[in-house]
Amino acid sequence: MAYEKRTYRSFMQGTGLVRFHVMVKETDLWISADSDLKDPALSLVRQYRRHLEHYIRECPEFLTTLKPMDPGPDAHELIQAMAVACKTEGVGPMAAGNRVQTPGEIRKGLDFIASIPGVQGGLIIVGESMGAWGDVELVKL
Repeated sequence: MAYEKRTYRSFMQGTGLVRFHVMVKETDLWISADSDLKDPALSLVRQYRRHLEHYIRECPEFLTTLKPMDPGPDAHELIQAMAVACKTEGVGPMAAGNRVQTPGEIRKGLDFIASIPGVQGGLIIVGESMGAWGDVELVKL
């Protein structure tokens, strides 16, 4: 998969926040935090990707199914959590992490962001629509 530059990221500003990019294969995160957490974030991404990739080698259907599936009791906690999310959202495990598919779901996504302890704000963009919550400053370019 070719990298696609996320131009909206250049619009994100946060007073007093350190911004950093963490990317491993398809995992592409732009994080703003009180301090530089790039090394621990990268370590966690690599750790969880190893578990995910191992499970996909054992059960290739986990990568491609469009329906919820039960990974069994011996699967890693990440895989278990993804299975719970896919049942909740009614989609396959690789799609369950993206709670916002349409502009009408932006509010639901922002409510979820607001429920995460320690998160100070968030921005969701779907096509031409966007929503912001918390300590987010939008500036006109």
